[in-house]
Amino acid sequence: DFALFQFLGAVGKEFGLNQNSALTSEKILTVFRQLETSEGYSFWSKLKEVCQRCAQQQVNLYIDAEYSHLQSIVRTLTLALMKIGPRGVNFVIYNTYQCYLKDCQNHLLEDLQIAKDLHFSNWGCKLVQSTLDIAANFPLK
Repeated sequence: DFALFQFLGAVGKEFGLNQNSALTSEKILTVFRQLETSEGYSFWSKLKEVCQRCAQQQVNLYIDAEYSHLQSIVRTLTLALMKIGPRGVNFVIYNTYQCYLKDCQNHLLEDLQIAKDLHFSNWGCKLVQSTLDIAANFPLK
């Protein structure tokens, strides 16, 4: 976990990502290119490996930022992973959108536009209504 937090902090600092960061296709491409060409982001190669293994096994990948102050960084990295995700394979990368946060709708719309602009065929979203598990309130019958 410590290595992950170091990686997220370094990415956030280098690219000026914070809770109020608006994302664009150009920003995602900039982050992606930097991660792909820099030796300083060894954790990126681990994330790519997880993504590639999930795609090979046709297992969807769900990504969630547990800490709201890391959400913009995790969102950026998730979109960057979608850039390398294989096309034409039964594989989707899901980013979690926390609907109880005031910027959720803006983030969702931004990400939909990025997915459209960059032709992501593997974009998915998981909507979370509250911090409590909603499924617990609606048991399957």
